Amino acid sequence: MSTDYIKGRIYKIEVGLLQPDPQQPRKYFDPEALNELTASVRKLGVLQPVLFRQDDQGALFLVAGERRLIASQRAGLTKIPGIYVEGKYREISLVENILRENLTPVEEAEGMKLLIAEEGYSQTQLAEMLGKTQSSVSKTMTIANLPEDILAQVRGNPNIPKTMLLEAASARTEKGMRTVFNRYMTREAKKAAAAVAAKPRSSHEAAIINQVVLFQDKLFKVDLSNWNEENRQDLAVALQDVRVAADRLLREIGGEETEVGAEETEETPPTGKPTMSLS
Repeated sequence: MSTDYIKGRIYKIEVGLLQPDPQQPRKYFDPEALNELTASVRKLGVLQPVLFRQDDQGALFLVAGERRLIASQRAGLTKIPGIYVEGKYREISLVENILRENLTPVEEAEGMKLLIAEEGYSQTQLAEMLGKTQSSVSKTMTIANLPEDILAQVRGNPNIPKTMLLEAASARTEKGMRTVFNRYMTREAKKAAAAVAAKPRSSHEAAIINQVVLFQDKLFKVDLSNWNEENRQDLAVALQDVRVAADRLLREIGGEETEVGAEETEETPPTGKPTMSLS
């Protein structure tokens, strides 16, 4: 039997009952910031309630506060404070995240696009709701028009500046968008390589680090637009093997599991399919 919640009231909600909204705008969580929040929650508890809603079947879904929920789970909390909300919960989620400046440019653009598609807002109405200009909303939304493979890279890298994404999105063609984006990523990879090369290391260590940097540069330049499905799948398998190896090294470096691929273990067997060489 489901509980009858009252709008605006704070409740102590069992952590295990709260489900993340699969379409909430925020997708990226900075691992270091999440570790800091977990430590704070472990010491002080959750100081700001999450927002939650209830569907027709009685299931509870987060509207805002997924970082707080994850930190609470890591800290071993069984209940957290939550405020029950009703109405246009996607609007509430987007506004809450934007006002707290927690969204990456892609998350913000895709959240705006979703609101317009689902709620039928005009860009002018959306701008008024968010306290932004219509031109600002229009420009931001162009980022959602970037090719999906570029968006996938950006979702996992919050350090890519919004100005560069806007520049890429302003290109007339998909090829032009890729050119702008790949030019930026190549330039950043060269900067990273130069910084790496400047540090004193043994020849063996320097060779491995340089190979990793060069491999990253190669990946940024890959254009999948003309690849057939079989080659795409083989590449996916090879990249999975690379991720398993990278996760193992990152765990050794950091002394704990990483966010990406944390379900893998050092004993994870190879797939048996061709892997990519760093040479």
